[in-house]
Amino acid sequence: MKFLHGSYEKRIEYDSFRSSMQNTGRGNNMKNAILGIIILLITTQFNPSVAGEGHFIRGIVEQFSQMLRDKELAAELGEKFVKTEQRLFKVSSSIFEGDTRFLSVEVDNNDRIVGLKLTSKKESDRRFNVGNINSGITLLRKSGKDVIILFGEDFDLNSGGWAKVQYLVNGVTGSKSHFWVKMELGGDGAWKAFYKGNRIWNATFIPSKVTFFGVVGVKEVNFSYY
Repeated sequence: MKFLHGSYEKRIEYDSFRSSMQNTGRGNNMKNAILGIIILLITTQFNPSVAGEGHFIRGIVEQFSQMLRDKELAAELGEKFVKTEQRLFKVSSSIFEGDTRFLSVEVDNNDRIVGLKLTSKKESDRRFNVGNINSGITLLRKSGKDVIILFGEDFDLNSGGWAKVQYLVNGVTGSKSHFWVKMELGGDGAWKAFYKGNRIWNATFIPSKVTFFGVVGVKEVNFSYY
């Protein structure tokens, strides 16, 4: 908000005020927004010409009303959809060149899976659309080859099920292997992943020595458990 003083006149630079209102709305700082409205109303009392610029005033009031509506809508949606992240297990391999990654699920307030996430310390986090889980989600791709793919097997996003983790064994021949992981929602509301009845803490992918133009295969997978 900018005031220009002269002969007891105060004028409002509307564009500046509108911008400040927009920024206030984005920050959800309702206290400052209300303070801005009060200052505006007080100012119009000192300068009737400003009060006469009704379209300015209407614009401010309409914008403030929209902020309130947006806040109410966000609150309503927040009750229906709250996304949180739950870590399933750690994924380790020298293929990652010293990086450590974690596979997580994103769930709503009903504990339904709404996304998969692969976090990394060296690279940007990757999010996956769970709508593709039955057809396969590529967790690792190297030199144009899918190295690790996660497939759901009639996977239920509400209660879980079996997931097949397929990995490239030989970068030359393209041969593959896989293992099965059971993902299920526990009574405590936490999603967990199991291999042969044991809850997985870490899955380590051991690379094979055979490479083909930089494509690294996986020789075996070792597990650590909780």
